Amino acid sequence: MRIILLAIVCFTAGSCRPKFKADPCFTTFNDFENTIGWVDHTCNSSGSVTQRFGKDSKGCVHVSGKFPYGYMFRAKFNELANEAIYRAEVSASCKKNSSAIDSCGLVCSIENNAGQILYWQELNLKEFMNENDWFEIEKKFDVSAFSGSENKVNVFVWNHSSSQDIFIDDVSIKFYSVPE
Repeated sequence: MRIILLAIVCFTAGSCRPKFKADPCFTTFNDFENTIGWVDHTCNSSGSVTQRFGKDSKGCVHVSGKFPYGYMFRAKFNELANEAIYRAEVSASCKKNSSAIDSCGLVCSIENNAGQILYWQELNLKEFMNENDWFEIEKKFDVSAFSGSENKVNVFVWNHSSSQDIFIDDVSIKFYSVPE
């Protein structure tokens, strides 16, 4: 009888182990003191990086009517990992320059070699806006269905309004090759 009871206790204890948090297979961070590896959507040699309002650093990205797109992270999935990628976790610091941010979003898109958009998800920054000078945004994007090796993933901020300004700093993007 003691042997059976011991086996039940061992089996139960083994199945109650806490889940581990996987390490990302690829991580990138940009405080916009340099923009190596990031694509400038503005097609302007001076770009949208400003030295006026950096959160903890000297630079940040100014997204406005003049520069509706911030710097974009762009890479092929096969450049990020040797295995399939399940999700991208993106965080950033934002500063509003107007009373409301109604039409500005954090975008994750995936396109094939022909430039066809396979995936597009946008997070409205209004959901995170608060009374603080700087506020934090965070989003997990499920990219598992479209992470083919030659497909490109793009992460950027898009301002739909010509009258609202926002500043973006300390962007972190982590890609995971295991499900959550």
